[in-house]
Amino acid sequence: MQIYEVKCGNKDGGFMGKLEFKDDGAYWEANEMSYTVKIMKADVERAEWCRTGKTGQLRLIQSNGSVTRFEGFEPSESKNLKETCSKLFKVELKTVKVDVQGKNFGKLKLEGEELNFHIDGKKAFDISLSDLSNSQVIPQKDEMVLEFRQTEGLSKRHESLIEMRFYVPPTEGMDEDDADSNKKGVEIFHDRIKEYVSKESGGEKISIFTQVRCRSPKTTFDVSLYLNIFKLHGSSYDFSVKYKHVTKLCKVPSVQGARGTLLILSLDPPLRKGQTMYHHVVLHFPEKDEDDKVPVTLPKNFDWKDIPGKVKDAIQPTMTGKSVDILGSLFQFLALASESKLKLYEKSQFQSNRDEESFAVSACIGASKGYLYFLDKCFVFLESPPQVIMYEQVETIVFDRKDQFTQSTTFDFKIKLDNGKSQDFNNINKSELKNIRGWFRSVCEHMFDGKKMRIEDDDSDEEEELKDAGNDDDDKHIKNRLAAEAGQDDEDDESSSEDEDFEGKSESSSEESSADEEGSSEGESDEDTKKKSKKAPKSKEVKAKKSKKEEKEETSTKRQKKDPNAPKRPKSAWLLFCDAKREDIVKENPDIKFTEVNGKISEIWKNLSSDEKKPFEEEAAKLASKYKEDKAKYDKENPSSSGGAGKKRKGEDEKEGKAKKAKKDPNAPKRGQNAYMLWSQEAREKMRKANPDLPMKAVMQQLGEKWKEIDAEEKKEWEEKAREDKERFKRETEEYKKKGPSLEEFEKAGEEDSGESEDSD
Repeated sequence: MQIYEVKCGNKDGGFMGKLEFKDDGAYWEANEMSYTVKIMKADVERAEWCRTGKTGQLRLIQSNGSVTRFEGFEPSESKNLKETCSKLFKVELKTVKVDVQGKNFGKLKLEGEELNFHIDGKKAFDISLSDLSNSQVIPQKDEMVLEFRQTEGLSKRHESLIEMRFYVPPTEGMDEDDADSNKKGVEIFHDRIKEYVSKESGGEKISIFTQVRCRSPKTTFDVSLYLNIFKLHGSSYDFSVKYKHVTKLCKVPSVQGARGTLLILSLDPPLRKGQTMYHHVVLHFPEKDEDDKVPVTLPKNFDWKDIPGKVKDAIQPTMTGKSVDILGSLFQFLALASESKLKLYEKSQFQSNRDEESFAVSACIGASKGYLYFLDKCFVFLESPPQVIMYEQVETIVFDRKDQFTQSTTFDFKIKLDNGKSQDFNNINKSELKNIRGWFRSVCEHMFDGKKMRIEDDDSDEEEELKDAGNDDDDKHIKNRLAAEAGQDDEDDESSSEDEDFEGKSESSSEESSADEEGSSEGESDEDTKKKSKKAPKSKEVKAKKSKKEEKEETSTKRQKKDPNAPKRPKSAWLLFCDAKREDIVKENPDIKFTEVNGKISEIWKNLSSDEKKPFEEEAAKLASKYKEDKAKYDKENPSSSGGAGKKRKGEDEKEGKAKKAKKDPNAPKRGQNAYMLWSQEAREKMRKANPDLPMKAVMQQLGEKWKEIDAEEKKEWEEKAREDKERFKRETEEYKKKGPSLEEFEKAGEEDSGESEDSD
């Protein structure tokens, strides 16, 4: 028999392979994948031939109604195929005329297990019902949506038909029996197709949960469980999902809206509703005082071979308990029966700062507000869009600490995943920062041994607590003392540039710095030391804003590497007192929290008399004196490390910047502002009065949104004001040029002044 190189496929567009007719039937095998088709000669009921462009198509219709298409034959091969069908299959090869006008309107007919579309009496195309996975109806638009099964194992480059939509006139498809029915033609077609699709894909129903509320997508479903799939039946949409397509199962309490329990199903591939994809289905089960009773009916020939004994014992003919627990158990059981494993994530040891019984915190993704749940293996964001992220997918967690010294009451953090994507979580209450940081550190250490999930911009709890304790006005004398002692050797010690943020530091910060130095002396690399020094908190001192050019010049000068043999900076009296008292405080107060120890020490220090502080101050003075001697000796032995070469005196950078930057005339006219800037100045004051605690970032965002909503007439007024302001600037500039010095002369005078100031220095 001859071998043909043709395509075989239906909705997928076909795969190239080899077709061979043997004595017992037709055999086709794909070229690039392990996919074969066998059609026994006894099963072939009809055979059809049609021209499709430059090639021909052979269609073999079997007795069970299934249709197999082979496409890519040369037109001249129709005679050979006719003889083959006559001898091998004992059927006549019938030639079918195909309409090629390209019209999108015609007659839709359901013939056996095929849906045919005819135009002017000719067949335009046909759809095998065995290729359909679902059928949806939209009665308001008289539309029917057919969804196709997707072949598994296809490459991402392969294109496949996903769905087709048909508009069906209200009277189309009606028989005499349907004439008295209130149903439309689209509903009649849908019912007939749905009957076949449900029969093929469903099988025997095992259990059903009626009127289950769903938050994503927002609707109400009847959840029907079958052996290999489960179905979500809604008022206008139905979905069929295989258990192996459920990748994760999470159960969390509902803290937003109606109370109860939420069951989150993560799906791959996602549900598709129109153009919207739903990667997660969120089912809501309200709280009930009484347990539910759910009947479970398994097939008589059900194979219990691969089901563990513990799971087998849990499945009963009538299961009693909460519906959410029963449904979760059945999902896991039926997934095992489908040779896939499904885990349920529900445990959490995380505690919210505001509610110790809750493991969720309020957060936002963009403009969507919801709650972030911290489970032991993953975290879940609800409401929209739902997110389920496993900790093992996270590579880096970055805390946004830019507002740590401002009046902002919220913070943000970003997670970077191992697939290159990232996700921001915003507007989390600052009181939750400590618990969330500690939780991620715990997960990182215990789950990954610190090897995968890294935490950036993360300070120690002790340092944070000391910093908070230092915000009190009564502790200013302590901070001033620390600042003075920290800065006493700035000119002598090159490492003072690394410690310029020392003022106002807590004990833990200094201890951490000492620990870094000791670690370096024990063989730690300079690179690790640099990483630790980057984690030091920023100074509270407000520094002058530098130009981009100055910042570029400053960052371009590389800092010299720190010598591990250099003498270590001495501790102050306050830090020595902390070392002496910490152990006693813990012994006297066994129930005290670790973060409250430093606050207790601070109170004791404030109440000490001068005589009581004297021993610590004397010890600190001895350490400082010894440090000066060791430092002088070290500088003498290491002149290259003493900071002579390449180190500028304090203030030289500022003088350089002043010399390069021309002074601006304070009498020069101010530039004109645009319409938005004029409007925002007035609107900002009103908004700040109405919401004094609102961060400036949020204020600017709201102003931008309100400006977009302003009508054209009101904008026209502000545009007129902007035009007047622009004319004012033009007029004042002309007057300024006539009366005052030119801009070039003023810049020249500024350069001369800066040069004189340098000479005087």
